[in-house]
Amino acid sequence: MRRVCNSSVFVLAFGLLSACAASFEQRAADRVDQVVQRAPEPGALIYCTNYGCETQHLFSLSDRQWERIKAHFFDAGRSAEEERRAIAEAAADYELAVMAQTGTGPDVGGTLIGYGQPDQTDCIDETANMVQFLELLQHQGLLLHHRVASPVMKDPVVEGWFHFSATVAEIEGGAVWSVDSWYFDSGHPAIVLPVEVWRGDLEPLVACMVPESGELREQSACKTSYPAFTASLASANLLARGTWALQPKQ
Repeated sequence: MRRVCNSSVFVLAFGLLSACAASFEQRAADRVDQVVQRAPEPGALIYCTNYGCETQHLFSLSDRQWERIKAHFFDAGRSAEEERRAIAEAAADYELAVMAQTGTGPDVGGTLIGYGQPDQTDCIDETANMVQFLELLQHQGLLLHHRVASPVMKDPVVEGWFHFSATVAEIEGGAVWSVDSWYFDSGHPAIVLPVEVWRGDLEPLVACMVPESGELREQSACKTSYPAFTASLASANLLARGTWALQPKQ
């Protein structure tokens, strides 16, 4: 009898969690859709802070800031993989420009560590801000191999909380990639991962990175079933720029 009751409680709890997750995902998606401009110009953008886009900052990129962001996409012959690396790197320059223009930040990676600090962001803010950035790239014709796709949420059981991310989809083949700026402080390149990998536990992978230098470090936390840090991540470009455009192991 006790086993049956315990099973029933588990099923009920799982059902409630699933319903809660579905509700959270819809509310988060609705909130992002409410605040993001879908055909933005460099001179009229929105940046969200204070959890759930409670505060919305209107700002403009300077000509110099915009040229720096565009420079990542100058190679017209780039591959889809190179374009994802460009997105990751340009996201860092975008966040630096936002901080300079709005006087916000630096935002601390994650949510709880910097909780209560002025203009701290959660994953809803980060998703809205990244969708805004991606919409800007798309509207300005800088994306050749990707289009902006719908945000996604991972199961809250995986990392202990709800988590949301912006995404792009490859135009050829339709593969979907998360573009996540939440794990690190603002001004660092975004993590770009296949969505099916992003839905897993990224904390061990994040633990492999020394945020201050962008260098990989060997430690037991890095040894996961998905060794996403490939040889390209150890390149001189990575160490110089701190790029985290992760690729699946072939």
